[in-house]
Amino acid sequence: MAQIFTIFGATGTQGGSIMEAVLKSPTLSQKYKLRGVTRDASKIPSKALGEGGVEMVEADLNDPDSVIKAAQGSALIFGVTDFHASGSASVEAAQGRAIADAASKANAFLIWSTLPSIVEISGGILTKAALYEGKASVDKYIKSLGIPSVSFVPASYMDLFKSSAFWGPTKASLCF
Repeated sequence: MAQIFTIFGATGTQGGSIMEAVLKSPTLSQKYKLRGVTRDASKIPSKALGEGGVEMVEADLNDPDSVIKAAQGSALIFGVTDFHASGSASVEAAQGRAIADAASKANAFLIWSTLPSIVEISGGILTKAALYEGKASVDKYIKSLGIPSVSFVPASYMDLFKSSAFWGPTKASLCF
C-alpha cells in the first residue's frame, strides 16, 4: 500500500516541483500517494492537481490545528513557508514550528526547506536578513524535537544580496 507524502505549498515553486517529480516517477508514484496542502483548494492549480490524482487539502499555516489535520496519516512531509506573505520572521517561524509539530504528531519523516542563519554566519554583523532567520530558527526547533528529518537548503537568488531587505537600510548620498 502506498504511503502518504504530504507536501505543503503544493501549488508553489518548491512544493509544485516535488509534486511534479513524484508524479512523473514510476517508482515514486507507486510508493507514495500524494497529498497537497494549499490555502485554497478551489483555485485552478489545486483543482488541476486534484484531477491528476493528488488528494488536495486546505490548511492555514497560522492555524496549527489545521496543519496537524492536513498531516494526519503521513509517512513523509515536505514543509515550506513563505516569508513574503507576512514579511515577519516570527510569523514564519511559528508556521514552520506548526509543520514540525504536525510531523511529530504524525510520526512522519520531515523534509524541511530552510536557509542558514545569516546572523550566525556573519558573527552577528549582519542582522537584517529576516528571510533567513525565521527558517533557521525552525531548524533548531526541529532538532530539539528529535524527529526524523532532513534540511533542504535551496540556493538564494543573488539579487537578494543587493536589496535593502537583506542588508538593512542604507544611507544614500548624491555626487555631482
